[in-house]
Amino acid sequence: MNEEDVLFLCFDADGYKRYDTETDRWIYLSDEITVEQIQEYGVNTMTTDDGLLDEYEIVLFDAANVVDAATITVVPPKQTISTSIQSDMAVARKTLDAEFHPSDYIVDFVTKCTGAGTQSRITLNINVEKLCDANQPLRIYCTQIFSK
Repeated sequence: MNEEDVLFLCFDADGYKRYDTETDRWIYLSDEITVEQIQEYGVNTMTTDDGLLDEYEIVLFDAANVVDAATITVVPPKQTISTSIQSDMAVARKTLDAEFHPSDYIVDFVTKCTGAGTQSRITLNINVEKLCDANQPLRIYCTQIFSK
């Protein structure tokens, strides 16, 4: 079975929607759907949910009739990985050991110190933005902070 054999559209309270590559949004198609519309407007990847209401369904079309079940994994293009530790350390330097291609991802590593004395906390945020449909995954191995 090829990836192209399974196509989908989305359905929400507004009706059936198709993905528009020019606007990078899901746009209204109709209140009812035909096989021909799915074959013409159906897609096999979903890069955004812009244009869809909060609750929506994904309607699959399996031309070869071989799909028993489907699993959909959603990974947002922007993510923040955050942790906070109790410490009164004055952060002088930080490192992020990661493997990624700069044309595929923007990675920003930010530290924020709050509080004083025993209430001091250091928050570490790794902000990741996926710029394109990358084949190479982002791998984060280690973060380190160093005192003055």
